[in-house]
Amino acid sequence: MALIKRSKYRVRQDAVGRAARTVDGILFASQREARRYVVLKQLQRTGQISMLEIQPKFDLRVWLGGLEVKGCGIVGKYVGDFRYLDKSGAVVIEDCKGVRTETYRLKKKIVEANYNIKITEV
Repeated sequence: MALIKRSKYRVRQDAVGRAARTVDGILFASQREARRYVVLKQLQRTGQISMLEIQPKFDLRVWLGGLEVKGCGIVGKYVGDFRYLDKSGAVVIEDCKGVRTETYRLKKKIVEANYNIKITEV
């Protein structure tokens, strides 16, 4: 009997799990993210949101030099789950979270400070 390796956050890696996480030929990291994509596509079709984008990327920038600002350095990347415009034209960044790791919380704070945006967790 072969053992099936579980993923870090218990995402099903078998064919059934992959099918549940695939929408429009896109394999999402979780079923929650796939379901949210379906909802956002419907909202876009009805005109409640626009410019839906999957996995927007943001540089994690930190200032170097202490009190003497010598510039900024990129120390990593944050990848959100979705970015779109709401009816008012405001940019919305969404992240479908089941587990909020310490690394995620730190990246979220850096992105929100650097880009003056709010990440919405669903």
